[in-house]
Amino acid sequence: AMLTTLDPSIDRIQSLIDKAAAVGAETPYFKVSLAVLKRYRKEVLGMKLPKEPYVMERTARWLLECAVRTEQGLEEAIRHPKDTIRVPNVDLQRLKAREGSFYSGDRPVMLAGLCGWASPKDFDYLSSIGCTVFAGEMGPASVFPEEGKQHDINALTAVLDAAAQHNMTMDVLLSPHYMPKWAYDKWPDLDPENRRKNNPFMPWDVRSPHLKEILSRFLDVLIPQVRSKPALLNYDLINEAWYRPFAHLDEAAVTNFMKTH
Repeated sequence: AMLTTLDPSIDRIQSLIDKAAAVGAETPYFKVSLAVLKRYRKEVLGMKLPKEPYVMERTARWLLECAVRTEQGLEEAIRHPKDTIRVPNVDLQRLKAREGSFYSGDRPVMLAGLCGWASPKDFDYLSSIGCTVFAGEMGPASVFPEEGKQHDINALTAVLDAAAQHNMTMDVLLSPHYMPKWAYDKWPDLDPENRRKNNPFMPWDVRSPHLKEILSRFLDVLIPQVRSKPALLNYDLINEAWYRPFAHLDEAAVTNFMKTH
């Protein structure tokens, strides 16, 4: 019931955005607000009663406040279009890294986004809320699900292509977390201490020659297929390197190993 006024407000915001654009006002920030309102209206209406019932009410109140602020901002933009925040149109494809920053030509850029699992269709929404970078991943288990079989990486290349189509960049995690089960069965040295019992997320032994072998094969398949993608921003070699369950790997041991290798 609280959101009964939100639908007409969303309609007014869309109309005001059109009017603001017609008088020369910059509207990207208002479009982000509209996209967020539409998305979280749907989220709130789809909520089951949470453990804390106030969550739904608090979110609904925030949406209504956001709608009011957005309408007020647009009305002001229509009155004073030259005072709206200017948003540069920057080509984010094939960025270069130098001096600790990413550059598009001579312009330094700061990227904002999120990480997770996305399909190409998700980039319409991601770009609509102002995301300029998305962090996704693929691991050896996806490429070598069975011994002697190699799968394509079309799921990853499709996401990179979708990012490019929306002028977004992508951080690619070459995730070593996901090792195929057959590799553990074939090569006991991958996990000689059965670390999987305590930590199924990243149980392998970094000293294993077979770990290095399968990672090398994985990179040989993946890198040539993504390296020329215009949306590719960078590679992550590892994420969430979790050694906490292993008492014998203290901080000094890990530090010394990293220095040595």
